[in-house]
Amino acid sequence: MTSNEPSPSMDPSRESTSAESATSVKGDGRTRFQAPANPIRWAILTAFVVGIVAGGIGETEAVKFKPALTTISIPGSTYQGPSSNTRRAAQIKEVALRSALLGGMLGLGVGLAGGFARRSGLTAILGATIGLIVGGGLGSAVAWPVLSLYLDAEDAGPGELLRSVLMHLGLWLPIGVAAGLALGLGEPRRIPAAVLGGLVGVALATIAYEILGSIVYPLAETGGPVALEWQPRLLATLLVAVGAAGGAAALVRSSK
Repeated sequence: MTSNEPSPSMDPSRESTSAESATSVKGDGRTRFQAPANPIRWAILTAFVVGIVAGGIGETEAVKFKPALTTISIPGSTYQGPSSNTRRAAQIKEVALRSALLGGMLGLGVGLAGGFARRSGLTAILGATIGLIVGGGLGSAVAWPVLSLYLDAEDAGPGELLRSVLMHLGLWLPIGVAAGLALGLGEPRRIPAAVLGGLVGVALATIAYEILGSIVYPLAETGGPVALEWQPRLLATLLVAVGAAGGAAALVRSSK
């Protein structure tokens, strides 16, 4: 006797054609595939937590450097105190550590989030490891050249908005690269989209910070490498983290 009902294996409604399908589940004799969780939600949630934690650590003495003392001579006397060069060196070290902290933590967190969203332990470990190394390394490496150029320009004539934007972009764009790379490692062909998304997200976050900082915290010198008050410092950390991770996840999702 021939049945008119389609076989479950031939029913297209029971087949998953999505490239996202990654986990097979067997329970009733058929194999079903579970699509990964929403990567945007995972990425933004992770970035927000990372931003809070990194911002909190950034307010401790562990990331602050005191300028080295040097012998300073003035007519009639000499004394020990920080010079302009030692102040500059201390500032660059602080910014480098802050950038390495945020970049490394965000790369680690987004890499784990991407792996969990795809339900792949190997992807989570690989993304977290690469994200930590690249995020921390790039975040630290760019600080010296970027801030040296910025401080030299400030010595010549301070106060330009475009200079502040370019300086912040120079410090934060590498963090977007690290976040995109960590998120895209699970699907190598989507790495370019993820990295581009991270860059776009950081660029938008930088513009938002410059606007909000100048309006909400006009006396905190938000145009400088490190704002004078903790609130805009936390704002910058959150915006960069969420922008980098959210932008990377959004472009990865839209490229599918």
